[in-house]
Amino acid sequence: MSRAPLPAGARVVDTARMKVATVTGPPDRGGWYTLAGVYTDASWRARACTLVPLPAPRGEGVSPRPAP
Repeated sequence: MSRAPLPAGARVVDTARMKVATVTGPPDRGGWYTLAGVYTDASWRARACTLVPLPAPRGEGVSPRPAP
């Protein structure tokens, strides 16, 4: 079963390293994604099977509620 590729900019948890990261681009032919650390100044490569997508951070992509 294959999943849809993760889009660039998606926030994920790399379960192999237990780090939160951002996908920087599409996977290469071998299925490896290049990631940039969210809380660190590091980048690394990871396979899709170790990545868990995260929801958007609170307040991001949410329109403000109208006042009653």
